[in-house]
Amino acid sequence: MNIEQATTADLAEVISWLSNADECRTWAGPRVSYPLNQVQLAAEIMFCPDNSYCYKTKGSLAGFGQLININDACYHLARIIINPEWRGQGVAGELCRQLINLAWQRGARQLSLNVYRDNAQALSLYQGLGFCEQPEKSDANMVYMLLANEEMIMEQTGKINYLEMPARDLGQTKVFFSTVFGWEFIDYGPDYMAIANAGLDGGFFKSEKVATTSNGSVLVVLYSNELETTLNNVKAAGGKIIQDIFQFPGGRRFHFTDPNGNEYAVWSEPVA
Repeated sequence: MNIEQATTADLAEVISWLSNADECRTWAGPRVSYPLNQVQLAAEIMFCPDNSYCYKTKGSLAGFGQLININDACYHLARIIINPEWRGQGVAGELCRQLINLAWQRGARQLSLNVYRDNAQALSLYQGLGFCEQPEKSDANMVYMLLANEEMIMEQTGKINYLEMPARDLGQTKVFFSTVFGWEFIDYGPDYMAIANAGLDGGFFKSEKVATTSNGSVLVVLYSNELETTLNNVKAAGGKIIQDIFQFPGGRRFHFTDPNGNEYAVWSEPVA
C-alpha cells in the first residue's frame, strides 16, 4: 500500500498504540509528553496534512510518520510509529522507504532524523536504509543521521550549489532580507548565518568589505513578479536604488545596495 496524508482522526488511533511513557519516548520522541490526547499531540508534533502520513494495509492503519521540511534542500524524518499489531512485519521499513521517495520527489538533497542510541532495532533499520550517523551532531543519548540523495547529488555535480556573501552587520542584514524578500535565517555563532527560502542555499559572513560590480564582485540577481513593488519595498527597508528599472534583452531589472552597501539586482519579465 502507499502512504496517504494523515488526518486528525488518525491521531486518535496512533495514541492508542502508545500505552506508557517509555513507549511514548521511544516511538514519538522527547518533545511529546505522556499521557497523550489528540489536541496535545497535534500541537506538540506540529501536525498538518502536508507533514504527516499514514500507512494503511488490508484496511488497517499500520503506521504513522512525519516528513518535515527544514529548508529547500533538507527534510527531516520523524515519529515513525507502528501499530503494535503490525510490528515486526516490515511496515516500518516500507513506510520509511515511501517517505524517503516523497522527500526526493520534492527535491530534497538530504534527509535527516534523530534516534535514541539505545533503540538498536530502529538504528539497524535506518542504517539499512542508508542513513549515516553524524558524530558532530550526536551525543551519548541521541544519534543524528543523514541520508543523501545520491542521484540528485550526481546531477548537481559541477552546478552552483551554495553562495556566501559579506555583511558588515548580520542583524541588519537579517531584518532587511526577511522584510523585503521573506528570507529565513539560521545563526551559526556571531560571525555567520545561513539563509533559507531564498531559492539557492547560502549564507552571510561578517566582513567589513562590500561586494559591488564596480570592484569586480559577483552580482547576485533576484527575481520578482512585481518589480515596482519590490523596488519600493527595498527603499522602504533601507536599501538604496543605484540603477532604476531598465530594459535588458531578457526583461527588466534594477540594481540596489543593501544597508551594508552590497550590490544586488532584481529582474522580471518584460511588460507585455
